[in-house]
Amino acid sequence: MTIDIKSALLEGRFFLKQAGISSYSLDAEILLSYATDKKKEFIYREPCFTVPDENYSMYMAVLRERARGKPVAYLTGHKEFMGLQFKVDKRVLIPRPETELLVETALALLGGPHPPEGLPVKLPPVPGAGRVVDIGTGSGAAALSLAYYLPELYVYAADISKGALEVARHNACCLGVSERVEFLHGDLLEPLKNKIGLSEISLMTANLPYIPSEEMPFLPPGVKNYEPEGALDGGTDGLVYYRELLYGALGYMAPGGCILMEIAPGQEKKIYDISPPGTVINIVKDPGGKERLIILRVGT
Repeated sequence: MTIDIKSALLEGRFFLKQAGISSYSLDAEILLSYATDKKKEFIYREPCFTVPDENYSMYMAVLRERARGKPVAYLTGHKEFMGLQFKVDKRVLIPRPETELLVETALALLGGPHPPEGLPVKLPPVPGAGRVVDIGTGSGAAALSLAYYLPELYVYAADISKGALEVARHNACCLGVSERVEFLHGDLLEPLKNKIGLSEISLMTANLPYIPSEEMPFLPPGVKNYEPEGALDGGTDGLVYYRELLYGALGYMAPGGCILMEIAPGQEKKIYDISPPGTVINIVKDPGGKERLIILRVGT
């Protein structure tokens, strides 16, 4: 069968639209680019280019999987985050655009690029010469982005999943930051013992599971059926892991240090209830105007 790029793209869009995929147009472009190993610019510049049979077969195969709900990132094996490419598979949560707010804020507090819109810019930077730790690192999206954009930074990245750490190590190698990121295996703060002393952490980032258990069955099929449940389910009210984190984190934090936590909109009020005494809380809204990020600063 002979088919050109323009026809293949139209066919893919129609196929995914009929399957009820709302992002049918963009997904068809990404999957055609993946299956033909051609950049998106080529697809638009060369609409008459004949797609080889083996590439077309691959394209139809990934279209069928996408129609069944499998996320595009798991089909292509990568996801863009902070302008960087990250390998992803079923062992890790797919990095979300919302999490870029956490990274941008961390960069600003560490003296990096300009703060994102909505960040309380009057907040002083975190104390220098301390440790930077990412808890629940997953694919390494946050930790590795920080290391990439701040070349002098050394980061500790912890996760309970050995599979996730394997993916994160691969990403660190691809981004050229392996020598400045140390991966730690264990639950929350447990792997920091005998590694980081008290009052040594200047900045801690955490994007822990925060979906309440009762909401898990109602997540979109592409999330519920494919992404790791352990990276999503945050217990009864979604804050089980954040409670445990905050219970033990204070002793590790340097005076004036910050803990950044991504949350679901509506959880910000509960954060006040579980935060240790003597901490100052700021809430940052995402571009959609929803409360998304907690900045918890330890008293000096």
